[in-house]
Amino acid sequence: MENSSTEYGSSSSHLWWLDNSHNRCHQSQWLQFTLSEFEKKVKKMLSLIEEDGDSFAERAEDSLEQKVELVKRNNDNREAINDLRAYIRKLLVQNIELKSKLAQTKGDIKRNESQLSRAEDVILKEILP
Repeated sequence: MENSSTEYGSSSSHLWWLDNSHNRCHQSQWLQFTLSEFEKKVKKMLSLIEEDGDSFAERAEDSLEQKVELVKRNNDNREAINDLRAYIRKLLVQNIELKSKLAQTKGDIKRNESQLSRAEDVILKEILP
C-alpha cells in the first residue's frame, strides 16, 4: 500500500487520504477519527496478509516435504505388498502340494487297510476252520 501512497505524493507512513497535502483543518473530527480507524484497519489487514503470505510459504514447503515423505512411504508399502503377495502365492502352492500328498496318503492308507483286512480274513480262515 505504501507504493500506491507514494504515487499520490505522500512520503509519510500515512495512507494517501491522510496525507498532509489535504487540508486537515477543514475535516470534521468524525472524519479524522473515521479515517484514522480505517487506516488502522487497513494496516492490520496488510500485516495479516504479509503474515499469511509467510505462513502460506511455510505451509507450502511443509506440504511439499510431507508429499515427498508420503510418496516414499507409498513406494515402501507397495514393495511390502508385492513381497506379501509373493509369500502368499508360495504358501498357496505349498498348500496345494500338501493337499495332494494328503489325498495320496489317504488313498495309500485305504489301500493298506483294504490289504490288511484281506490279510486278516485269510489268517482268520486258516486259524478258524
